[in-house]
Amino acid sequence: MRSIETRGPSVGKCAICEKHGPLTVDHVPPKGAIRVSAVEMTSLISRISADPKKERSELSQNGVKFRSLCATCNNVFLGAGYDKDLIAFTTKVGEVLKSPIALPAVTSIRGKPHAILRSVIGHMLGAGVGLKPSGTMGEGMAAYFLDQSMPMPKELDCYYWPYPYNDQVIIHLAALVDSLGAGRPPTVFKLVKFFPLAFLLTWENYDPSRWGLENLCEHRRLGFHDEADLWLRTHPLPHQLWPETPQNTSAVMFGQGTLQAKPVYRGVKLRKR
Repeated sequence: MRSIETRGPSVGKCAICEKHGPLTVDHVPPKGAIRVSAVEMTSLISRISADPKKERSELSQNGVKFRSLCATCNNVFLGAGYDKDLIAFTTKVGEVLKSPIALPAVTSIRGKPHAILRSVIGHMLGAGVGLKPSGTMGEGMAAYFLDQSMPMPKELDCYYWPYPYNDQVIIHLAALVDSLGAGRPPTVFKLVKFFPLAFLLTWENYDPSRWGLENLCEHRRLGFHDEADLWLRTHPLPHQLWPETPQNTSAVMFGQGTLQAKPVYRGVKLRKR
């Protein structure tokens, strides 16, 4: 059984604008932000399951991709618009992490917060087949993605941190429950992790500063074309499996769409896709 579909129909509703028509393939993350290679994909549930043998893996020759977006959302908004800023940001972060020089605890990289955030949102909404921007979070993110004049939704936070690992993680929708916070609502989130960065999108987070992570949405007042110093905290870093793997004081409830992808190295025969 697969908990996330990747192939999808050639014609259907776009996962962002919901217009019906031909669908194109969206790479998550976009080409250029990561070295595209052969990957083995499994449900993230299998990694934390007591009996992972029940989960079937799927092999892809050229990275994680979904046929889910119309040509306008994929090629115009993302490809020609937002992705170049996400790629530039991740490239600079990768250079920092690969540097032989001892890293400072905090450094900064120039970037355009609105474009980077819209790129992350677009690929997160497209990370699945037959899904749509449902609920206040999905609808709010889709509206922001499609309208460059729109300010960042006040309910939205986008945390980011260095992710120095080769595996990828995609969570289309989940909720983090703090067992010590009696009466506090769950934190609804979307997550994408790939070398060299992880992005955690939350909606109506009751305590936006509790994790001590950098937040793109601190730059809400900037215009679409404005640049900012985006702080990068290189240590300490969250655990590799945070937040998708429950900790002692929390639990995670997964919705539709979870995926883990690991590189497949030379010598492994792949089924053609």
